[in-house]
Amino acid sequence: MNKPSQKPRMTDDQARATHPALTAWVGASAGTGKTHVLTARVLRLMLTGTDPENIVCLTFTKAAAAEMKNRIFAELGRWTLMPDEALAAEINRRTEEYPDADMLVRARRLFSKVLDLSGGLQIQTFHSFCQALLGRFPLEAGMAPGFEGMDEADAAEIMASAKDQMLAFTQTARGAVVKKALDKVAGLVTENTFDEVIERLSFEASTLRRAESAYGEMGLVPALYRALGLTPGETRAMVREKAVADDAFDVAAMRAMGPVLLAGSKTEAKAGEAICAFTAVEADARDALFDEYALAFLTATGSPRARVAVKKTLTDHPEFEAYIDKEQSRLARIMDRLARIDAAEATAALMQMGLVQLNLYHGIKSERGLVDFDDMIDRTVGLLSRGDVAPWVLFKLDARVDHILVDEAQDTNRDQWRVVEALTAEFFAGDTAKEGPRTLFAVGDAKQSIFSFQRADPREFVAARDRVFRRARAADYAAETVPLNLSFRSGGAVLSLVDAVFHEDAAAWHGLSADMEHVRHDFVRTGHGGLVELWPLEAPAETREDEDATWIPPIIQEQADDAEGRTAWRIARRIKAMITSGEALEAQGRPIETGDILVLVRRRTAFVDHLVRALKYLAVPVAGRDRMVLTDELPVMDLLALAHAALLPTDDLTLATVLKSPFIGFDDDMLFDLAYGRKGALWHALQRKAGDRPEFARALGYLQQVVRGADILTPFEFFSHVLTDLGGRKALAARLGDEVHDPIDELLEEALRFEHTQAASLQAFIHRVEHGGTQIKRDMEAAGGAVRIMTAHSAKGLQAPIVFLSDLVSLPDISRDGRILPLEAADPTMPPLLLWTSPAKNLAMVDEMKAALKEQQLHEYRRLLYVALTRAEDRLYIAGWQDRREPNEHSWFKAIEEGFSRVGAEEVTLADGRAALRFIVPQTAPVPAPKPKAEASAQAALPDWLTRKMPDEPDPPRPLAPSKPDEDEPAATSPTARGDGKRFERGRLIHTLLEWLPDMAEGAREQAAKRYLATSGKLDTAGVDQYWAEVHGILTDPTFSPLFGPGSRAEVQVAGSVGTRTISGQVDRLVVTESEVLIIDYKTNRPPPKDAAGVPQIYLKQMGLYARALEGIYPGRQVRAALLWTDISLLMELGKSQMDEALKSIGI
Repeated sequence: MNKPSQKPRMTDDQARATHPALTAWVGASAGTGKTHVLTARVLRLMLTGTDPENIVCLTFTKAAAAEMKNRIFAELGRWTLMPDEALAAEINRRTEEYPDADMLVRARRLFSKVLDLSGGLQIQTFHSFCQALLGRFPLEAGMAPGFEGMDEADAAEIMASAKDQMLAFTQTARGAVVKKALDKVAGLVTENTFDEVIERLSFEASTLRRAESAYGEMGLVPALYRALGLTPGETRAMVREKAVADDAFDVAAMRAMGPVLLAGSKTEAKAGEAICAFTAVEADARDALFDEYALAFLTATGSPRARVAVKKTLTDHPEFEAYIDKEQSRLARIMDRLARIDAAEATAALMQMGLVQLNLYHGIKSERGLVDFDDMIDRTVGLLSRGDVAPWVLFKLDARVDHILVDEAQDTNRDQWRVVEALTAEFFAGDTAKEGPRTLFAVGDAKQSIFSFQRADPREFVAARDRVFRRARAADYAAETVPLNLSFRSGGAVLSLVDAVFHEDAAAWHGLSADMEHVRHDFVRTGHGGLVELWPLEAPAETREDEDATWIPPIIQEQADDAEGRTAWRIARRIKAMITSGEALEAQGRPIETGDILVLVRRRTAFVDHLVRALKYLAVPVAGRDRMVLTDELPVMDLLALAHAALLPTDDLTLATVLKSPFIGFDDDMLFDLAYGRKGALWHALQRKAGDRPEFARALGYLQQVVRGADILTPFEFFSHVLTDLGGRKALAARLGDEVHDPIDELLEEALRFEHTQAASLQAFIHRVEHGGTQIKRDMEAAGGAVRIMTAHSAKGLQAPIVFLSDLVSLPDISRDGRILPLEAADPTMPPLLLWTSPAKNLAMVDEMKAALKEQQLHEYRRLLYVALTRAEDRLYIAGWQDRREPNEHSWFKAIEEGFSRVGAEEVTLADGRAALRFIVPQTAPVPAPKPKAEASAQAALPDWLTRKMPDEPDPPRPLAPSKPDEDEPAATSPTARGDGKRFERGRLIHTLLEWLPDMAEGAREQAAKRYLATSGKLDTAGVDQYWAEVHGILTDPTFSPLFGPGSRAEVQVAGSVGTRTISGQVDRLVVTESEVLIIDYKTNRPPPKDAAGVPQIYLKQMGLYARALEGIYPGRQVRAALLWTDISLLMELGKSQMDEALKSIGI
């Protein structure tokens, strides 16, 4: 009997958030039970009368959707088995509802009702929801039916292909305009930054697409000029021409000032020379002198010079100061306008390239029937926004949408909010607003918005709330912001530090929340022991070079002594000490285990590799990296090198790499013996010298197998052949350790995915892996009892009793993100454009845009720190490193250091003698009894067969059907006989009757048989009587009675291996007794031989194969075989020796 849960009730705020009639925006701080509230809201909606199909829940990740579904199913499943009293108590505890009898009945039925939904509960990611909706209404959305969604890797590959096609297009006659744009862009970038600029342009593809849609291709550049304060079509020549005209400046003043400066100091003389030269010529000759003239008043960056004339000159000629100020202001405006024109021309050229690339990208997608994430969002919004289509779409859905729940709302970007608001367009308007409460529920935490690289913006969380609340309140619907600040995760030590770090007086508080929320955490774990500890930063070691020291060849590999490495070893030794000493986790009343520990970093640097290596050296179980870049993994490098060598064995460097790899294992001496003095390729040298050493012969034989495989196998088959048949996996594991299995398995998975969408070319697959930047996200929650090492981004949603936080001083780098930025249009009602900032670096507006971007990224940097700190339940250790500079005032370290001073930490001495800061909350609450752990059973030795090579498949691979043997059957009648096929029809009818009639009562057989013969056989009365008499005679003949008696079976499938043959067939009748097995095959359309000696060989082979297979199935019983010739009602047994001789003729 299921008992009600002993978990606590919901808090007042949680209960308020789950009210089924409330449109709610829930700000859920870390550890406050966000998923618990979400599931409670869904349960409460269903209990109070909302059908499950009327609820849509949109999540950020597939993992979050799966977790929510699992929780709901588990809860509903428990409800079905609870008695009334227990169920009522559980519903009240879980949802704050007071159930009556009808609600109890509904609660028990919900589980089956949810299971019966054709599409299941609508708990999906945004993209899954959009893809499913568009899949149902492709024509209405203007899409091709049967389209497929792309993942990010596919989209990146297609975008790269589009870029290559765009660049190739510039070499054609039709691409002259694009080539001119490319020349303009290429003159402003280096070889390294070109790809970065194009990559950033691809990232902003959605912005560019919307701008093109709004302005049109021809209106895009004029809109850009207007956004920059320019006149469309304005050029540098036009501005300079106006700038040098006599009426553009005070020529007389400059002519008066020039000679005075020329006679002054050296600096004044240089300026005076330029002024005199500029004013001495007519206006049409001044353009060539303009740049030198401008430098007399402005710096190279376009800002006014601090001093054009010295103090004495200005004292003697006080009017010069006004002349200088006026001309500096005029020239600064001109240089600013010229810089804007440069920026406009460069950006226009870049956008022209981008539009061509974008059109090619869409063309490739269209050809392949693919859509990317942005397509899904845009098409869904378009579908739901069309007045002529949206009502039809909503009507044709299985059920209307009454309630929408949005998870991780702080990471929902503007485009995704467009989908939500399109779905809820009628919630608070028109007649539907009068039909009853239809609600939107969003839960998130602006303090944890850390995915700006996916265009998430915490300000949109607040803006979307305000838009929805205005509409809801206008329709007299209840709409509230509900804060959740009571943490169920972390103890007092951790949360005290979090509150201190993000105190409203601290710099780290600024930008943490879009609506300036003060950070205050309450917690239920009062009296639970814990600590936070700040270690001193590891500094780089002092290096002194002795100029007199003798140079020593670097023949010994030495461990680099760097700050990251030393930090990793300090953390590893502390973890080792925790585990080996049995150190207690006070709040849980048990020793610390490796699975309790999580190490967080901001970036994946060399520190992660150092730490993994150190933990393995100390024999501490570690789960490795949380993300895997396939091309960075050693076993994948070896496999790709082998594939390259298989495709082009004459590539000497690649072949040498393979020869030294674990697959072959040459040492330096062997490779030298092979390569030294060779003439031609290394591959040819290996072929010539194969007889010199057995190692060379083995290597050649191995490589020849690999080369043959590359010609005929798909990528998956090729790597499987190398890893399994040729022992590659075992060789890699022997040299590199068991860590090779994860990247190997991911490479094989990638090969299967590639073959599903692309031509199965090994060369193409290698290119995809090497240039696609394939990253594999590993499930660190399934790491079990191992130390986890993750970035703070990846750890969002996870927690651990003990957290080590490192990488404390690095700051965000905006150099790449700031290359192309959104530019507000001159018309505020129009969408933004793009501005390439590099050619506009001297513009003040660009400095402002970059400063704003830097500020935004600094705010997200602080939010990421909040996420990192709040992963800890009981203990938090802060341990990092620094470079030779002091940490920046905005760094994590400085923010945490300030928090430690505010929380009142004390200085302690660590085991290694270093001073650290520590804040402790003692354990005062009762310690729970440790849960008994199941004793780990001794690991059994692996069976021998596991490491043996699998035997070859039986020949032939397709099973042989004894009833359809390899040779032709004998003719049923004389080749010269005329016939109409009735003999074969007769055989079919009798065969069917012999199959079904034995299972019928004897009294019913005649009527059933004659009815069948008359309808299926289309026989006259005489024919029916003749066929029935023949069948009746067989069934009632005492000789055949065992064949059709109790225990006999008709049409029995037989499959098995006979020698090297695999057979699969069907016997007409099978009789199994305690001592023997009898098989019978009907021959209804064959004139029978006089005796068994005349039976054709083909029938002997057929029955012999069946007999051999059944001997294996029924060992110890005699297997007898017979043919039943229905033509004359004759049962003919076949001798075992006859069948054995027939089988010998086919090698069995």
